Amino acid sequence: MTTETETTQRFTLWAVDRLGLEVAPAESGVMVLTVPQKDREAFEGDEKVRFTFEKENYDRATPDAPVELITPGGRLLGWLVERVRTLGNVTHAVPRQEPAGVHDMAGQILSAYTVDGGSVHFAGFTLEPRPVLKVTYRLRLEGLEPHDELLEVYAAGGEKSLAPEVAAALHLEELEAATPPPKIAREDLDRLVQQAAALADERRKLSETNLAESLLPKKLAEVRQLEDYFDKTKTETQSQNSGNLAAEEQAALDEQVAALEDQKKRRLAAIEERYSVAGRVELVAAILIWCKAAAGKLRFSIGNASADTPFAAWAGLLQPPPFMCPYTGRPTFHVAATGDGRIAAAEEIGKCEVTDRRVLKSELVKDAATGMTVLKELTDLCSVSGQPVLKDRFVTCPICHVHVSPHILRGDQCRACPPAKTILKDDPRLARVLGEYPGLDQWRNWKLSESPAAYLFTASGLLRQLFIVLDKRSLEPLRIAGKIRFAGTWTDLPTTGYDEVLR
Repeated sequence: MTTETETTQRFTLWAVDRLGLEVAPAESGVMVLTVPQKDREAFEGDEKVRFTFEKENYDRATPDAPVELITPGGRLLGWLVERVRTLGNVTHAVPRQEPAGVHDMAGQILSAYTVDGGSVHFAGFTLEPRPVLKVTYRLRLEGLEPHDELLEVYAAGGEKSLAPEVAAALHLEELEAATPPPKIAREDLDRLVQQAAALADERRKLSETNLAESLLPKKLAEVRQLEDYFDKTKTETQSQNSGNLAAEEQAALDEQVAALEDQKKRRLAAIEERYSVAGRVELVAAILIWCKAAAGKLRFSIGNASADTPFAAWAGLLQPPPFMCPYTGRPTFHVAATGDGRIAAAEEIGKCEVTDRRVLKSELVKDAATGMTVLKELTDLCSVSGQPVLKDRFVTCPICHVHVSPHILRGDQCRACPPAKTILKDDPRLARVLGEYPGLDQWRNWKLSESPAAYLFTASGLLRQLFIVLDKRSLEPLRIAGKIRFAGTWTDLPTTGYDEVLR
């Protein structure tokens, strides 16, 4: 943040230059101003005035070689302020350090990008002068401890304010006259002036608050001292009431206590008034600084495809804008194209290990069976593991006949074949199946295990056992097998015999 000393020093040096005054360096940190003949009365007839911005130099000065410390309330700065104010009108200026044209900026910007198999170039670039109004105000804070300071504000139209670091980056303190000055519409200038005045008013309020807060401990100490005094006096006065005073004496005592309270209020109000801080702002100087603003767009071309990135900034602050990937939103300075010509962030492009197609990484998945990175469209999700698997890699579980990824097979069954549990016919899952397939109602001793995709039922009859696998959603039979009770091997029924069992 810019300090008050820095603001004062900048204004002093600018004012000296603006007024065409003669200033020369003396010893380290001290300068000498030659006072014009007509103004020497303001300096008690002195032809030369030695001054410094540093308190240390001021403290080292001797009566034989006096040095004036430049402060907002000091003699020399006050004189400069009044001289500058007599000049009137707005000064037009341009930064001494500013890009002269597009060629000064093109190399730095274009070299920031890597375009695989293509190029980047400007598809439009303009540099136009835009006004920034720098206004210097003198702020007078009046109260118990009067204080003067200089305020600098920068009004830049749509922007609320230019921060000190931005002003420094734009070299707004290193100016030269704009010849000839660009023209500005009266209404545009009025808007800048109003914005600057509003910014100065915000600074005034802040300075008032800061000064009031610095005085607060002293004020509170006075308030406590006053309240202690009146509380003590009131207690002493009330102690005169012995309880058997005559009416006239009691009335006089009450009147005395009320008078003390009234006096206390007046004294407290006087303290509030004495410690109040009021500031007023006076215009000192205004400079209309014409800064170049850059705008345009960058075009990234790969083959027959292209994509644009717009930019707009003060020319002195323009940095290469990142390319914003239109598919992923990723900012990047490395641009490439997919196999079908989509221009995207290179970091977001990958290759299918089956087809060798270059696509967005979001369109690829890792095949759970092989570990290869492949196109999502070449896979299905395994109903058991929930992981993507290449469609031609699926196997059928020999137990539940569900198509699964081979990596979830354990011996002769998949992980979807857990131990069966005994259920009753009123179990909602079995009730739904019996409602769909009434032929199963003759079986008893039902057991059930279920996978994410299928129901696995076993049931018993007098001599035989039944094993049925049904799709959980559709109840479509996936496998029906039977065996003699206590035999070890299930025998699959042909699909043509399913209805005979189910209906």
